[in-house]
Amino acid sequence: MAKKLLILALGVVGLGTVGTMAGLKAQELVLANSTEAIAETEKFRKTSDPDLLIAKQESLKQTIATLEKIPNLPGFAYKQAEADLPQLRSLLGIVEQNLQAIASLGTASTLAKEASILVQNPPHPVDIWAQAQTKWQGAIASLQSIPTTASVSVTAQQKLSAYRANLGAITKRLTIAQKAIEFNNRGIGAINSRNYQQALANFNLAIRLNPVLPEAYHGMGVAYSELGDNQKAIQQYDLAIKLNNNFTESYFSRGLSTYKLGNKEQALADWTQAIKSDPNHAKTHLQRGAVFYELGDYQAAVQDFEKAAALFTQQGDPQNSEFTKDMISKIPENYRQKPTDNNAGEECDRLPAEQCELVPEDPKEPYTKVRKRRRLRTIPSFSFPSKPNSVQRNTNEPEISGNERPNKSKSTPRRRRSRR
Repeated sequence: MAKKLLILALGVVGLGTVGTMAGLKAQELVLANSTEAIAETEKFRKTSDPDLLIAKQESLKQTIATLEKIPNLPGFAYKQAEADLPQLRSLLGIVEQNLQAIASLGTASTLAKEASILVQNPPHPVDIWAQAQTKWQGAIASLQSIPTTASVSVTAQQKLSAYRANLGAITKRLTIAQKAIEFNNRGIGAINSRNYQQALANFNLAIRLNPVLPEAYHGMGVAYSELGDNQKAIQQYDLAIKLNNNFTESYFSRGLSTYKLGNKEQALADWTQAIKSDPNHAKTHLQRGAVFYELGDYQAAVQDFEKAAALFTQQGDPQNSEFTKDMISKIPENYRQKPTDNNAGEECDRLPAEQCELVPEDPKEPYTKVRKRRRLRTIPSFSFPSKPNSVQRNTNEPEISGNERPNKSKSTPRRRRSRR
């Protein structure tokens, strides 16, 4: 009976059932490995080699699992196993602590490197400084999590001192950038109060503190435009767009300034770019449609007006939506729908060429591939209100643009009479 119990116990321990002598020798080998591991405690307390620590971690786990299975039966080194297990578990804790500390040190180093790359070639916008600050704070937190008993503790403390100094420097730069934002906001307030000289002073202070703040250059442009200096306004919008090539408001405002200087084609190009960066910019569709109308492109004008009206409705601006629909209603019906009367061409043939236009029968085909015919193009009576309703911007940026659409005297084409 005792022999059967011994064989069963050997099977539980994992030493095999091929014989008592073979099982006991395997047990002795495990105990020898345990003794050797305990003797190396100091070595693994100080090592910072992750590969060596990982290998030791696996070895210790296996040894501990085997010793825990040794039964309290005659012929087994149960008492020695029980004496070794606490020391082995302690050593495993040291190994795992060092592995975690090495990982934390690596995380800190990675965050520090990323933070350093972020702030190369300053100055930077406030969000870049804020990101760098967050990364330095994360790196410091990782270093602070490393116990003083870890093998990399001394290295962590050395890095901690340098990282704190870097965080201090970044925090100062962030504070300056935030101060620039504050002056920029003051400039916006001055614009809204029509105090344009004060606005320029505040925007200049913002730019002095942070030369890469596109909003400040945009504000300068708006102020100059309101003061009647559209050339200087365009220069400021150029700088804003150079810093942010998706700055919808600067494209829109630059278009207004170029329009006031008589360059309608450039204005259209700016407004087209504004729509490209923000297809839902309702006031740009409205403004571009007005200039298309001036240039005689009535179908393009109607398309922009209809888009603007739909966007104003979606954005909860019924006043401007109705204003835009009223503009559309002043364009005769034949410019809002494609002609279906084949006799329209005959009627147009009797009119002067400047009152008609050539169109293909199939708008999808090039003019050279289809029979051309003329469509009646009588110039309608149309004018813009001298003071249209203010268009509310659909961005989160505070309203600082005081630019309005062209006055009636500038934007209304001369009415022509059709000769029949």
